[in-house]
Amino acid sequence: MTPRTIYTVGQVNTYIQKVFETDTYLSDIRIKGEISNLTYHKSGHIYFTIKDSMAAIDGAIWRSYAERLKFRLEEGMKIVVRGKIENYIPSGKYKIIATSVEKQGEGDLMKRFLELKALLEEKGMFSEIYKKEIPKHAHRVGIVTAPTGAAIEDIKRISYERNPYIQLVLYPALVQGSGAAKSIVNGIKTLDGMGLDVIIVGRGGGSMEDLWAFNEEIVANAIFECNTPIISAVGHETDVTLADYVADARVATPSHAASLAVEDIHDTIEMINGYRELLDNRMNNILSGARNELLNLKKRLDMCSPANIIAERRRDITGRTDTLNRLIRELYEIKRRNTDEYAQDIQTLMNDKMNDARHNLQVIAAQLDGLSPLKKLSRGYSFVADDSGKVVTSIKNVKKDDAVHINVLDGVIDANVRNVRRIERT
Repeated sequence: MTPRTIYTVGQVNTYIQKVFETDTYLSDIRIKGEISNLTYHKSGHIYFTIKDSMAAIDGAIWRSYAERLKFRLEEGMKIVVRGKIENYIPSGKYKIIATSVEKQGEGDLMKRFLELKALLEEKGMFSEIYKKEIPKHAHRVGIVTAPTGAAIEDIKRISYERNPYIQLVLYPALVQGSGAAKSIVNGIKTLDGMGLDVIIVGRGGGSMEDLWAFNEEIVANAIFECNTPIISAVGHETDVTLADYVADARVATPSHAASLAVEDIHDTIEMINGYRELLDNRMNNILSGARNELLNLKKRLDMCSPANIIAERRRDITGRTDTLNRLIRELYEIKRRNTDEYAQDIQTLMNDKMNDARHNLQVIAAQLDGLSPLKKLSRGYSFVADDSGKVVTSIKNVKKDDAVHINVLDGVIDANVRNVRRIERT
């Protein structure tokens, strides 16, 4: 801009904005003061005024940064705002656009936190070699926390849901403000002497100042020196304390601590039932195998028994006798059938022979009948026999005056030979 030149309001406000943008102090500045005129807009943005006894300046936190805040802003809260100064050109009003907000004094607490963290880490108090294993089957669980509030109620609810028989031992401690660190240390030492299985040390969320008791060195030393495994459950997921680093296990919330410390008895019962079923099956298999082996041995023993051998021999003889009788019956039946068949065959053959013989006899009879002397006698033939009964077939058999007997059909004619003469036959 040059002297004696007339500018518009917009040009002036634009120039002022450019001055803010180029000023390294105003582009990244931290301002402390008290909150007033606080508004959480439905868009997610936060509008406020930060003031002290001398002046005030408007401010805004856009939604992307507002979502990262770890606490809720309240009227009258003393804060430190970090951001850049911008001039709103249409109205010529400037404000701080905040990128982060912390409670006044938390910067010093963070410095102390980092220094003590480095010291404890150098001593090796965060090393894994000192971490004790959290028992899987705890029966008695100690709790160091406030006697009222969401933390203890969440622990009790989750614990009894998982195991109605669990024994919870509460040490009612201060967890915030003056004397809280000493109260927490006393709680850890008291419960450590009771022979418990595990100890939960924790509380709900809050600002760094609210959680500071768990960043005290005496609390870290008490956790490190405790013989009982300790679960740290301080704050929410984003809250981290030195107690978390030193403890044997760190969880995000008291509810998670209860889930880690107390075994779900329902899972255990289901596992036991599974083992029981597996054991029953194995025992049944073993018994079944032993029973089968016993039966086999008994069979072998019975086979070697003299009485059994005699009985077996008797059964064998009986079986052989039955078999022999059956074979004899079968053979008899076969022979009988064969005999019947043979008898039928013989009868058939005899009938055939008889028929043949009868036929032959008839033929022979016919032939004999044709040759029968009587037959011939009936036709006028006769035969001559001498006194001895011998048939005279030739003239040589008789001589003159010999007595002869002429046989005819109905008798014998006795005669004497008168003469013998030869007849020549051709």
